[in-house]
Amino acid sequence: ICVTSNIDDWTKTQWRQINVEQMDAELRRFAKEVWSLDKEVRSWDVYIGLELTVKNLMTSLRAVTELQNPAIRERHWHQLMNATGVRLSITEGTTLADLLGLQLHKVEDEVRSIVDKAVKELSTEKILTEISQTWATMEFFYEEHHRTRTPLLKSDEQLFETLESNQVQL
Repeated sequence: ICVTSNIDDWTKTQWRQINVEQMDAELRRFAKEVWSLDKEVRSWDVYIGLELTVKNLMTSLRAVTELQNPAIRERHWHQLMNATGVRLSITEGTTLADLLGLQLHKVEDEVRSIVDKAVKELSTEKILTEISQTWATMEFFYEEHHRTRTPLLKSDEQLFETLESNQVQL
């Protein structure tokens, strides 16, 4: 009863406020207590159910830790919902219970993959922003062609170095 009442309390926690380390430590303590029970108890349905609940929640909490990454955007939540087949509106009021409805313990690899992709996308977005800012402030100088008076871009070593560097990044 102690285990299920603690889990019930945790599920009311808003997902951004979840202290995964604390919950994980408590779950490990619960698991240790459950596994220390008499061997005869291990065949009981209530034991099997409790052990599975603790195990699944530990796995789900690892996924929640991944999902708390600031690189996660709305599109990544949609990818996760497509992977789970469960629709959910993610807001500040979303609770652990809502996330557990996604059955994160069944899609741990997908969560990790989505978060890895989100982190790479964020890195790319930062590079693109830096490049855009660089070129937005870049000043170009022109000189007239001596015969045709056509304006030509003046060669500038810094311009070419920046261009080459940005091409490599892109």
